Amino acid sequence: MNFNEVLATEKLSKKTMQRYRKYILSEGKKELVEEFNSVSNGLPVRIYKHINYEIGDISLKDFEKREIEIRSQYYEFFNTIFRTYVVQSENEFQNALMARMDKNSLYSVEYIPSRGRNKGKETTLFYYNAELCAWLKDTAFLEGKDVVKTTKLSNVWKNDDIPKADLGNEGGVAFPRSKKPEKLIERILSIATNEGDLVLDSFLGSGTTAAVAHKMGRRYIGIELGNHCYSHCKTRLDRVIDGEDKSGVTSLYGWNGGGGYKFYELAEPLLVKNTVLPIYQINPIYTWNMVCEAICKIEGFTYAPSGEFQGYSSENRFIHITEEFVNSKYVMSVMKKLDQNQSLIIYCKKNQADMNLPENVEVRKIPKDLLEKCNFDYKNEEVAE
Repeated sequence: MNFNEVLATEKLSKKTMQRYRKYILSEGKKELVEEFNSVSNGLPVRIYKHINYEIGDISLKDFEKREIEIRSQYYEFFNTIFRTYVVQSENEFQNALMARMDKNSLYSVEYIPSRGRNKGKETTLFYYNAELCAWLKDTAFLEGKDVVKTTKLSNVWKNDDIPKADLGNEGGVAFPRSKKPEKLIERILSIATNEGDLVLDSFLGSGTTAAVAHKMGRRYIGIELGNHCYSHCKTRLDRVIDGEDKSGVTSLYGWNGGGGYKFYELAEPLLVKNTVLPIYQINPIYTWNMVCEAICKIEGFTYAPSGEFQGYSSENRFIHITEEFVNSKYVMSVMKKLDQNQSLIIYCKKNQADMNLPENVEVRKIPKDLLEKCNFDYKNEEVAE
């Protein structure tokens, strides 16, 4: 990767808005005031002065109260919002052009450059108040209803603003020699994500990624094994949400607390080996309702007990899970609840052999038919019938 070409993106800031405030509401009528041939390539250069043009100016007064209104104006006039700047003195061509222009006027110049990124292409430049116009759209883009700014980073990793000391205190949790600086993670998320994006850290460690993503307005998923989930990740995020964490990038984003998260624990396995016999059986800690819910998830059904059924995968496909002995009579009794175009899977512990089943009904065994759907090393193993 060429780090000189890396772009960081962020929602348009007030600081950027203060630079880009004017926009062209109407170019008016343009009149040719001069035409000459370029010294560099001998091709024509045409200078036009615009008459009856309209320039708008976006007011940032009372920004905090009017922020939604102001941002909507940047979205509406995005393609014509500009700022002006004085061209460097060594650029003789540009300085010669601006010397021909009146202040407080709008000009445009049409020509074919002999060098630069537009070399050999018909190009139009605008000038206002005898200064060159730079367009917001050249360094930003629209994302939904937001204007997102891109900033070129000359060097991503070797900036002095990434702290090298006192990392042990960040986040309020101890993680010797393994904790990443919040500013480093913030740099990565600034480059790779926008506000509202989803960030995944499969090895969450001390919770740095989740803490930084939370402060930056990103969504996140963090995965960690063992006690670190409680002693580090959860503890750290609770401090971020309660506004107790003043370290890292807190001040950079004006973070004062808020928000929330969902904390999930992996359940015990549904199927476990018998402690005596070489067979798999239902985990004894599972209640029957837990077994039914687990089977629904394994089979891709929504767990929603209703009448004879424990779940559904569509409006016409249902699942029935039972501890009772299943025979033809039992199947027919359950089928009475089905419409003609609906189908059914029945899970049971025991069933009649060689049943003559309707085409829309399938009977499966617990736990035998679950093993193939679970990630177990069960080859050549027996199952509890």
